Amino acid sequence: MRFLEFSPTQAAEPTSVSRRVLCLRDPSTHQFSQVSFYKPLRVIHTTRLLQDLSSPEAILLHPALIDLLHSSYRMTTLASKGVSLLAATDLYVCVAVLLLAAVVVTMRAVRKTSSVEDIEPHNAMILSTEQLADHRMLTAQREAERGFAACMACGFKNFARVVHCALCGLSSAGQKDVSAVRPLVDSPSENDTASTPLPRAHKRHEWTRELNDENRLVWRRRLMEGGDHSPGYVLRFDLPPEAEPESERASSKRRERSLSTGYDPSAGVQFELLEPRDVDPTQFPLPPPRADVADKLKDLKRLAVDAAAHDFPTKYAHFIASATTLLQAGDRSCLSVHRDYILEQSVQHINCIRETSIRSVRLEVNFAGEENVAGGVGGLHREWLTLLNEKLVDPEVGLFSCTQRSDQTYFINPQSKRVLGADHLQHFHAAGRLVGRALLEGAVLNFHLCAPLLKMMLGTPITFGDLEHLDAEMYRSLTWLLDNDDTEALELDFTVTQRHGSHTQTVELIPAGRNIQVNDDNKFELADRKFRFMMFESVAPQLASFLKGFYEAVPQRMLLPFDNEELDYLLCGSEEIDVSDWKHHTHIHVTLESRQEVAWFWDVVKEMSGVYQKRLLQFATGCSRVPLVGFQGLTSYDGQLCKFTLTDAGDVKYFRSHACHNMLELPNFSTKEDLREALYAALYNESSICDIKTANCTIDVLYNGS
Repeated sequence: MRFLEFSPTQAAEPTSVSRRVLCLRDPSTHQFSQVSFYKPLRVIHTTRLLQDLSSPEAILLHPALIDLLHSSYRMTTLASKGVSLLAATDLYVCVAVLLLAAVVVTMRAVRKTSSVEDIEPHNAMILSTEQLADHRMLTAQREAERGFAACMACGFKNFARVVHCALCGLSSAGQKDVSAVRPLVDSPSENDTASTPLPRAHKRHEWTRELNDENRLVWRRRLMEGGDHSPGYVLRFDLPPEAEPESERASSKRRERSLSTGYDPSAGVQFELLEPRDVDPTQFPLPPPRADVADKLKDLKRLAVDAAAHDFPTKYAHFIASATTLLQAGDRSCLSVHRDYILEQSVQHINCIRETSIRSVRLEVNFAGEENVAGGVGGLHREWLTLLNEKLVDPEVGLFSCTQRSDQTYFINPQSKRVLGADHLQHFHAAGRLVGRALLEGAVLNFHLCAPLLKMMLGTPITFGDLEHLDAEMYRSLTWLLDNDDTEALELDFTVTQRHGSHTQTVELIPAGRNIQVNDDNKFELADRKFRFMMFESVAPQLASFLKGFYEAVPQRMLLPFDNEELDYLLCGSEEIDVSDWKHHTHIHVTLESRQEVAWFWDVVKEMSGVYQKRLLQFATGCSRVPLVGFQGLTSYDGQLCKFTLTDAGDVKYFRSHACHNMLELPNFSTKEDLREALYAALYNESSICDIKTANCTIDVLYNGS
């Protein structure tokens, strides 16, 4: 369908008083045609009627409105002039104009309703379908309209379609026995107690933003059963002097209440650890970028309280609406990188993007020296993101270090400067921007950020118990120290030793700490000092750079409704693979519709363990995680909705995937057992799954079965 622009004008030829001429322009051809209204139609200047809100000069007629006009008027043609004349009675003209005006009012009202800045209470309409041009908005709205399924164990309000709770793993069948909770990791170690889903899901409610009796927004703490009662710390990085919004006196008073301060003179980073009762819960560790400074406090309070109380599907729908608005109408930025230097060149390019453009810029990626096949430059965007995902958590790169092997969680590497050199902070700034853009675009990460880092990104208070997620061994040692007497026998002092490869460095936690022996009187101070050093002081410059990049990409107001487990869910997608949902949203090529291999294929997939199901998903789509909205949300390389497709492999006797189009070629097999062996052979070599050649959008895995 073509859209026509509609604007009042004067006729090119002399006209009578009873004739008015309008011009219709086809944007695709830029050709004008004149439409004349006769008889008693008065001059009606409708310059803003049905206009495209981004263009105040022109009026955009939807094809349905063109049909309305054509059905309301009797068309005649002037062959000599090539002009279409519309003759109408007074009644038809009035009806047509009134209908057009009604449509305008409706469209504007719907647009206002769908604005994320005007989120209504819980029962408000989520979004109007007419305003949802983006597929993510459509699917998110559908999921929200279906309601939610509340987990009986942790209380999380899941998408209605899920089989197991996304946070704790409890089956939606309704078992009340928490022993029925399905583990979300394949083989957790006994020592990784912090990675157990159910306690972690419960603990997300420890700190919440609430209104007190004076209608003031405060942090409210719920002491968890078996949890620690240590004080909470709120991280705040100081602003540069020229940008400091507080008065000098107010800033001094705030420093008096500060529990801890730290300063890295080489990086110019100064921070404070404040008591939760002394801070504004709508604020984050860093001040908002200039584009977000105008956010009103009352709107932030509403997001922090009312929107946070919504079920997750509703919050997700609002988040996608905001993200879609931010990503619209961005400039193009072409990025050409060598595979051998993908991280270095990507960091340099991403950091050069203006702060005002990072949220909307459209990155077009190509690999230098390689021919662009199948889908043009955009076809490589997914591969680029996948490779950067791997680089960010590569131990040899040195940006992040793994804190939990079982569920692949990562925290900032305090030794990053030793690995990357003086420009290591530029890498963290770019990493923050990358993670933020992935969140906006719905691109799932292949790794988890550990709970304390997620809390810092949300501005949530941090407690001593969070050390278990960062260093479980250190947490257990300090806990034992606090629970037992005769500490002097251990001959400890106020120092901490940092190791990097064969190098070690001793850091004093307090002045002259190496000369102060730990005893039963000061052991609590030792535990607190070690906690603060490991969690904040050792990574302050890197953390500030990462958060700065992240907030430049994602407005802080969009994060207010979520807790740390929900943010992890947004970033990493679903761990669960629902084969029924996968099958339901699969397109079967016409050549396979009557083939027995299709039924055999799904039988084999259902029998697979979760590990091999993830490998198959990675092999076929380029990602081992399912979008939050399920398999209906699978996208192609260019971000468009793209169902998983099974197609005929023809004479080829091995599985072949086209990852950028979510396509798997199914060969001919004489028995189900042959298909099973071939499919497992394709997935057995884990390296074949990671080596996704989306430059030609094809992965071949040869199976030489008998």
